Amino acid sequence: MAAKECDSYFDDIKKKCCSVITAQNNKSVEELQQFLATLPSLVLFDYRQYILFPLRQLLICVNKAGVGSNSDLVIAILNCINSILHKVAFLEWQVFQDLVHVTNRCITKITPGGFDLVGSEDVTCATVKTLSSLFNHASKNLWRELFCLKNIPLLGQMVTLSLTVTNKEKSKRLVEAGYVLLTSLYNPAYLSSLDGKDKDLMEFSIGEMFAGFVPGIATAVFKTISVNPKAGISTKRVALKSFNELLQKTVSDRSVLLKNTEDLKRSFNSQSESTVIMKLHQDRDDKWLDAMGTNLNLIFSHFIVLANSDNSQLRKCVLDVSIDLLKSCFTSLEASTAILLQVPISLLHDEYSDIQRQSSEFIEQYTSDLELKMTPSSARILNTTDELLTKLPKVLLKAGDTEKIRVLNLLAGYLQVLRPKLDLLSDAFCANLIKALLPWFELDLSGLHVIEDTNISAIDYEGSTPEYRVHMKHWLFEKSFLNHNSSAITKALIRICYLLGKNGNVMNMFELLLEKYDHQRTCCQTVIIMNEMLYGIKDSKLSSVDHLEMIVSDLMEVYLKADNWNLVCSANNSSTLSDNTFSMKALKTNITLVCLHLEAVSTMAQTMGNSFRSKLIVTLYPILEKVLNSHNLVSTCAVKTLMSFAESCSYISVADLINQNADYLMSNISIQLLQIADFPQSPAVLQAMLLNSDVETFTFISDTIEEIITAMDEHWDDVELLLKFLGLLLTITQCIKRWFITNALAVESSPSHSSAPSSTQDVVKNVLKLRDDLLASMNFDDDNDDAGVENVDSGYDEADSSNPPVTDEDETPVVPAHVNVILVILNRCSNLISSKSPQVRRRVLDIIFEGVKVLATHQDSFLPFVHQIWDPLVERLSDEMPIVIRSFQLVHNLSTLAKDFVCKRFMKKVFPKLLYYIDAQPRAVVGPSTVSLRQSLSFKLLKQLLTVLGKILVECSVPLKQYREVCYKCLPFLSSDRPREIQDAAVEFFKDLIKINPDFMWITLQSVRSPGQVFKADNPAFLSLDFSTSLASNTMCAKNVNSLLQFC
Repeated sequence: MAAKECDSYFDDIKKKCCSVITAQNNKSVEELQQFLATLPSLVLFDYRQYILFPLRQLLICVNKAGVGSNSDLVIAILNCINSILHKVAFLEWQVFQDLVHVTNRCITKITPGGFDLVGSEDVTCATVKTLSSLFNHASKNLWRELFCLKNIPLLGQMVTLSLTVTNKEKSKRLVEAGYVLLTSLYNPAYLSSLDGKDKDLMEFSIGEMFAGFVPGIATAVFKTISVNPKAGISTKRVALKSFNELLQKTVSDRSVLLKNTEDLKRSFNSQSESTVIMKLHQDRDDKWLDAMGTNLNLIFSHFIVLANSDNSQLRKCVLDVSIDLLKSCFTSLEASTAILLQVPISLLHDEYSDIQRQSSEFIEQYTSDLELKMTPSSARILNTTDELLTKLPKVLLKAGDTEKIRVLNLLAGYLQVLRPKLDLLSDAFCANLIKALLPWFELDLSGLHVIEDTNISAIDYEGSTPEYRVHMKHWLFEKSFLNHNSSAITKALIRICYLLGKNGNVMNMFELLLEKYDHQRTCCQTVIIMNEMLYGIKDSKLSSVDHLEMIVSDLMEVYLKADNWNLVCSANNSSTLSDNTFSMKALKTNITLVCLHLEAVSTMAQTMGNSFRSKLIVTLYPILEKVLNSHNLVSTCAVKTLMSFAESCSYISVADLINQNADYLMSNISIQLLQIADFPQSPAVLQAMLLNSDVETFTFISDTIEEIITAMDEHWDDVELLLKFLGLLLTITQCIKRWFITNALAVESSPSHSSAPSSTQDVVKNVLKLRDDLLASMNFDDDNDDAGVENVDSGYDEADSSNPPVTDEDETPVVPAHVNVILVILNRCSNLISSKSPQVRRRVLDIIFEGVKVLATHQDSFLPFVHQIWDPLVERLSDEMPIVIRSFQLVHNLSTLAKDFVCKRFMKKVFPKLLYYIDAQPRAVVGPSTVSLRQSLSFKLLKQLLTVLGKILVECSVPLKQYREVCYKCLPFLSSDRPREIQDAAVEFFKDLIKINPDFMWITLQSVRSPGQVFKADNPAFLSLDFSTSLASNTMCAKNVNSLLQFC
């Protein structure tokens, strides 16, 4: 800007400045400030001294008169000066120095011991901000004079003022302003604009000047971030950033490097100073650096507390500071490396993605740098990790979940940083690590039920299995730990194991762990740790596929060893009962260990993938042994392991897995059936195969059914073994029903099969078949049932001889293979229906109940079997109550399937027994529906009778006499004093009776509702009906009776 143009502003500037001197009030100063804001920067620079002179003089006058009464004027003057200092820089050192002293006097009072702060909060804040602008902007051209040894007292005075403000003042903005002033002293804004040697010399000079102030500033920062409870988040952030800048200038690797540069030393020490001044200077030698690093650890240790703050901005700030120090002080603060690393390590799993990403990227980079530079830092980190391991037991027992998570994440982070060294760790360190980790994996077995029977029918073996709520997706069952139960703690522990498997000396670690496996107290924890380490081994760059396979083979050999695999898991086991020393805790440990073994084998399959197919010949049979374990948890884990096998080895399903490996499985089972005494589990293995396979397995069953029957016959006197065979036969029957009966029903219900016959021969054949069935049911009197069978046979012969043949003479009906298998099973089992063992009789009834549903699809086989089994079945209706209930269910099944064929038999032999049981129950089943009542056998029997008896009577066309009799006997069950379930079953029963004779039921129900009413006919030829004396009271049955009348 031209000189004439600048002079054009002078008159206005002069006028405003004179107004400030003469008026000496806030208004004149504020007007000057507003006017200066409109001036160009060059004009302001040229007239800076002229403008500052009246302000400085006015400030001196106010200081002499006392700031207290003129605080508003002082604030206005300081704000005006501050606005000028942001735009101009001084060329005159004397003016700068004088302005610093005048401004400082606004809030300080000299005392014998130093100075005290005076003035209000607003005045103090304005003064500190003005001083910050002086050192941050106005000293740009004076830095060589400012940062020299002779000005240590001046800088010391400013540091003292700043620390006094930060320590004594309670105002948040004053404390922050104090730290801003500190930062402007050793990191002025113009520093970054310097180039080359000037920047190096200035940074060196700042380091030399402020080295002696580091302890005092560090103490103030520590108080702000830890001791001062009123320090807010923003205050702590300002303090951390200021402290970071101080350390960058005094103890960083760059500052140490500059300190050792001879040219900079000569430039800085070119002017000799007095002895007093030299005493204030701190030489930054190696001894000072070591001592400073040790002293700073106290502040750095509090960084981890800030890293766990709820405020994300504070966590981000302390992360930035820690990363800056770790990068810039890699060598100089080597003693503090392990402590500073805690911050990024603890934030590796922060909830904010930016913080998490920044921490992860730094740790990865730092680990690489540590490997390349080979500094002693790795040894320090290792020592810190070892110290942390010694603290783990105390943390586990006494610390809260938050502290536990922090410590575990810290340990995991150290292991990640030590990644290149983990495979070289000493045996002693590995032993300490395992010793420290084992208690964290100790399981809480108090919630484990020893008696938790497996319910085969409750598991969908062809679909998904029941899910347990688990912390980890790859776990087969939920683990409850004794000393913690937080998913975050569990994830941290798993991550530690993963890192050990990925980067550690696996062979050495597994050798130490297997020693712990031999002890009952630590066996479960050991399996969990090795299991999680396998996932790390899979992803390790240090191990190959062969290495993983070798480790898996070794572990499999240990786990599948008979003493480790075939543990007692049931309190009903004979060996358990005979051993009085076998504790409940040991039994729970066995159950858990078996589940962990199954989970470990599942993990092996997941880590090896398709390569695990070669291991199936060793593992598949033992897993199938556990599928029908007496304990539900073991059984469920075994089924999930099979599902894991199928998924990991790329099978379509578990059924596909079984089918493709069925040849050698069936070969082993066939051999073992011949030596069943030595292999009592072989029936259960075949049973598990069937439950988890599909119809393709039927070929193997049809080939071995005779072997199974023969083996069962040879051990008919061994009840325990006989029950295993019957369980197998029951499973075979259920699977055949599942595989074939659904398809058969689908075919029958299809449109092509529901349409009319397509030829005359079909019509003739169906009519003859219907006639023969009717003759059979009519001729089967109960005094000579065998004769009835002969009559049926003769009926078939008669039909064949009196009618033209509809098929070729040589053609014989072909029995389907699955029906033939069922027929073999039912015929053999029917011989055991009168066994002395109630368990055997019950199991036989279960088999027949399932088998007749398949047999009914082939009437030529079904009806003769019904005739064969009917009398023994009727005898079972006089057996023990559980067997009676199951027998009645089978009677209902046969009545539904055979229909007219058993009508006469049912009414003559079964119906009286049913009436007997109905008569016996009214007194036993009365009152509210309590748990104990619902579990009673009388309740179950009565509910079953009422549920299905009506449906049977509908099929059997019950005569009116029996119809009335059963109706009257069941009316009391409509009463409201019966359990709700019994009332509902009785209502359904009477709905079925209404279908048979609605008129009679209407009269009967009306009699109950209005017992005094007598029904008289209009025609005298008919008798009057009066049921009031023999029926139930209407007071208790009204609700149910009214609902039934709607259906009449």
